[in-house]
Amino acid sequence: MKVNQSEIAKKAKISPAMLSLILSGKKRPSWTTAKNLAVATGTDPVLWIDGSGDQIREAIVEHFNLRKNVLSENRQSMQVHKMD
Repeated sequence: MKVNQSEIAKKAKISPAMLSLILSGKKRPSWTTAKNLAVATGTDPVLWIDGSGDQIREAIVEHFNLRKNVLSENRQSMQVHKMD
């Protein structure tokens, strides 16, 4: 599953420009924004407050890769059940 910054920003109710500033380390989000970003990305809000841009990006990639793998496994499982 591929996700882009615009989609994350929209889900977190912030502008893509603000997300870019947060990821570059030029701005820190409020607690409310950090919680919204955490929900949008499956990460911990503390990461958005205390983490570096690299740590945040790594956590996002890890979350979406795990989600992609789970979705893939579910599809494979469903195909096996169809064959039964």
